[in-house]
Order: sequence, then structure tokens, then C-alpha cells
Amino acid sequence: MKKTLLTVALLFWAAMLFSQNFLVEAGSGIGFYKMKNMKALNTYVMKDMSLKAKLTDDFPSWVYFKGAVLYGIPDYTVGLALSRHSTGSRISAMDYSGIYHFDNIINAWMPGVFVRFLLTRIGSFELEGQLETGVILSKVRTNEYLKLYDTVFLDNKFIFNSLNNYIEPVLKISYPVYNVKISCQISYMAQYGKQGFKVDQQGNTQVLNPGTNTALKPEWDGLRLNLSVLYALDNLFKTSKREKRGKG
Repeated sequence: MKKTLLTVALLFWAAMLFSQNFLVEAGSGIGFYKMKNMKALNTYVMKDMSLKAKLTDDFPSWVYFKGAVLYGIPDYTVGLALSRHSTGSRISAMDYSGIYHFDNIINAWMPGVFVRFLLTRIGSFELEGQLETGVILSKVRTNEYLKLYDTVFLDNKFIFNSLNNYIEPVLKISYPVYNVKISCQISYMAQYGKQGFKVDQQGNTQVLNPGTNTALKPEWDGLRLNLSVLYALDNLFKTSKREKRGKG
């Protein structure tokens, strides 16, 4: 999958050298994440503890960011996308004798390719569909800390990595405002691939989830709500030419 994305990216940028029919898009939204496997780990830790701990966060929905470069053809476009997602959890306990916390902060970069197509126009509004696929480069940072009185008994920090794939169907409603197009979209991202977190870069050792007796893995499946702005690079070139003519 990574080699395919790289090949598409190289072809995409090569085509850009000979065409100005390109667009850029930037947006942000809310991601809802399944993370069933990671939540099972928290349940196990809570049951195994003698301390009165609280689960203050358990992989909640969170803000994500996304950018894309597109090549436009009437009624459909193709593009390269890159998004950044994050969420996490915390188990904590504190009293006069000490402090304990168990943190899991998980984030992912998701490069992908997509095709977008026009479904219908209603006045100035456009309804578009999109199908995107790509890779998920996940990283989790785990920190377990225990201090009783003045003595630190635990201060363990680990970083684990995982590689999987995704597919994401999208529905967009767009409206032009001056030289840009404002879009609201709803989508569902489905993760596929069975790779769990690995201890080392070579992927020789898999991290076990004691709560399920299976591999510890991310599950980014879930609903996405997004607001984005699309800008045609043609407008930039046209503005530059007008400025040069004005100076002349």
C-alpha cells in the first residue's frame, strides 16, 4: 500500500508541472473512534488495581485536521490527502499517601488517495460523493507512574507503533463563497488490517493486551464530521498575471 501511494504521489506531482487545474483543501472536524481493544486494557487495569482509581478519559472523540491536493476534471476530481488524528485515556488515583496514573496517548497520520464525484447541483449548492483509501500509521505513548510518599515505585514509559489500512466513503455539501468553496461533510472510516502494536520497528515482538489476551491494537473506525475550504490554484495564477499587467 505504501509503495502504491508513493507511485500515485509522484505521478500526481509530475502532472502538476504541466497543468494549472489543481486545487488545495484544508479542514478540521471531530472524529469518533471505536478503540474497543484499547478500552478493554483500561477495564483490565481498573479491575486489577487495589487503589481507588478513576477513569477520567477513555479515548473520547477529538478534533482532527486534514489537508488535500486535488486535480479537477469536470464532475469529478482525484486527490492526495493527509490527516492527523489523536485521542487518549487516563486512569488516575491520588490521596495523602501518593499518586498513580496510567496514560495512553494515541495518534495517527493517515496518508491516502481519493476520487470525488458530483452527485447533483441544487442552485449554487453541490452534493458530492467521495471514496478514499490509505494507510494508518499509529503510535501510542504509554506512561505508568506510581509514587507513595517520597518514593517513586513506577515510572514506565513506552512507545509502540502499528501499520494498518482504511477505507472512507464521504458525503459532502459545498457552497461557493468568493474564490473559495466551503464544504460540510460526513463520513465513516473503516479500518482494515490486523496489525497490532509492535515493540520494535522490525515488528518482531507484538504487544499483548492482557484484557483480551489478543494483540493490543488501535481501532480508528468511526464517524467523521468535517468543515473544509477548497481553493483553486488557477485563481492564484490569474491574480499574479493581473498584478504583472497592472505594473506594466
